[in-house]
Amino acid sequence: VLYGDDIFLFGGINGSKNHNQKFLCYKTKLDEWKEINSQNQPLSRFGHTLTLCDDKMYLFGGYDQQNQLVGDLMVYNIEENKWS
Repeated sequence: VLYGDDIFLFGGINGSKNHNQKFLCYKTKLDEWKEINSQNQPLSRFGHTLTLCDDKMYLFGGYDQQNQLVGDLMVYNIEENKWS
């Protein structure tokens, strides 16, 4: 998700099929990655969607560590650095 000059990424799966719960921000002007630690961070997942509306990022669905489909909706407030 692009917010201003920053790109946000959450979770995913690597080539070894390992899930991760990392929440990252790429600072384009600084050309650097930053790991974000925030309250109530979602569980690790892949195959989810992220959408931005104003200063909130919406994470929907995906597959959990047991490869089970989840249908939850989480909201990240970028300015407050907080998930709900």
